[in-house]
Amino acid sequence: MLCYLICAMSDADKIKWDLKFSKKDLTLGVGDSALNDFLSLKPIKPVLDFACGDGRNSLEMARKGIDVLAWDCSRIGLQRLEYFFSLEQLEVRSLMLDFDDLPDLEPEKFGSVWISHFLPSEIQLRWLFDKLPQDGLLALLTFNQLQINFNPRFCLEKDQFVETFDFHHLIKYESRIDKNSHHDFYIWKK
Repeated sequence: MLCYLICAMSDADKIKWDLKFSKKDLTLGVGDSALNDFLSLKPIKPVLDFACGDGRNSLEMARKGIDVLAWDCSRIGLQRLEYFFSLEQLEVRSLMLDFDDLPDLEPEKFGSVWISHFLPSEIQLRWLFDKLPQDGLLALLTFNQLQINFNPRFCLEKDQFVETFDFHHLIKYESRIDKNSHHDFYIWKK
């Protein structure tokens, strides 16, 4: 397992997410059901799990033999990810970084991107698109404005990214309910 550390993240974000992950039981949730839709399209590898948290989707991909890059802003979240991967003797390359400093980062190459339960900025999405190879996929699954008891600031507006990337092909967009969570799900192909 490789873990790189980039220390530009804000202290407030680091503390918030480290605290959240340090309070969790040492069990891992299941991957998102939408992940299977993404994987059925045969994404180019390695797949970057962007804002991976403690790795529930990363682990699902690795179990299927997919080479995974796992990026998050939480040291504790990535430690948990590495622990869960070690239990199954699977490999992962992880990176702790500040998502607001992406334009300054020279990343490891990735073929496709999975984003779950994180609302990226348009700048972050464009940065990820720019780094994709031809035919690379980018999938985004996150909460929408119908989600109850969740800060609307972190939820997608209706059709928020439908027309944002006219130079990329939107191959899937749907609103869905998964386990009582209201999500919007996008997949683009470069």
